[in-house]
Amino acid sequence: MSRQNNIVTLICHLKPLFQRVRTGKVLFVVALAAALSFVACGEDDEPRTFTSSMSIVRSDLLFESAGRTGSVQVAGVAPFAVSSSSSWAEARVEGDVIYVTVAGNDGLDGRTAVLTVTDARGDKLEIPVQQRGMVIGRLSEESHYVKNAGTTIEYTLTHDRPVTFSTNVDWLHPSIEGNTVRIVVDENVEGFIRRGTVSYESQGYGSTLTIAQYDLENDVIGTYSLGGFSGDAVIATRIELMMRHDSLFMRFIRNDRWAENPVPLGFDRGNCRVIFRSAENLYYANASNYDAFYLTDNSANRVATTPVATMVADLVHSNSDGEDITFAVLADGGTWPGYKCDGIYIRSMRSGFSTTMMSVRTPFLMRLGPLGMVD
Repeated sequence: MSRQNNIVTLICHLKPLFQRVRTGKVLFVVALAAALSFVACGEDDEPRTFTSSMSIVRSDLLFESAGRTGSVQVAGVAPFAVSSSSSWAEARVEGDVIYVTVAGNDGLDGRTAVLTVTDARGDKLEIPVQQRGMVIGRLSEESHYVKNAGTTIEYTLTHDRPVTFSTNVDWLHPSIEGNTVRIVVDENVEGFIRRGTVSYESQGYGSTLTIAQYDLENDVIGTYSLGGFSGDAVIATRIELMMRHDSLFMRFIRNDRWAENPVPLGFDRGNCRVIFRSAENLYYANASNYDAFYLTDNSANRVATTPVATMVADLVHSNSDGEDITFAVLADGGTWPGYKCDGIYIRSMRSGFSTTMMSVRTPFLMRLGPLGMVD
């Protein structure tokens, strides 16, 4: 309460006494008191704001996501009572210290509770309790390519709760120290394409890293059979996968005109995944004379005439009847809204007339040797 309000209140209480005094000086004071009474003691006064005389001496009520006990010391008239607005923050009183035990916050969002402390006079003090959400970062990539020689991969992973790792293969060995993740990759002595996953998790949150190990020149670059089903028959043509300026291209071998214009492909090294895009020109002279590579949705009888559609081929190694084979079945890339790619279509256009050069469903890639035989 301000000094001015104290004076006004004192005058209000003394007004009846002044009115019983008849001296001239006091009559002036009585008149002044009456005037002040009209201004400050009327029924239309604004409500006064009273602040608690309690205060915080020291506080330790900002918590990380892990559960622990903190405290706050208060100044006031003992004994004190306390209540909490949230069940995850339990409070108890010992003298002038309030101890607060918080449960672990297994969510990613922070949260706040309020303690209400009451002293012996009935004064109240509200104190916030804040707890951060759980921190679990992500590795900087979702897939990674390593060569056949053994190596160690390192990442930074921020976290404030224990992190566990698991893997689906025996040649990957993940560990964590502080915020540093180390993944030891064994040497690939067999030399074939292989993939493994490392999963990391903390309180139900986490992700997975795919690691592909192979030799790019020996396991990806080379001659393939590109084919699929045409009716009940399987047809195919020979292609080469080649690298130019660190990018992957497909070159059709059996057509001289197409061989001069390799088709650019996408390549995800961390998954050893080849990406085919629709509407690539194999040969182009003008708008009426060209050959084009398309992707199709056969069930919907649609051809993707723009690059919106993709198919992906994850190269894998297999041993069939003692023969080591590198192959891939092409799958829908999930990029053609409303449609699913399931086939390849090559069309030749000459002076407005089109000819189907190749049309297959469920396409595949199979690695060939120098004479067209499986390696």
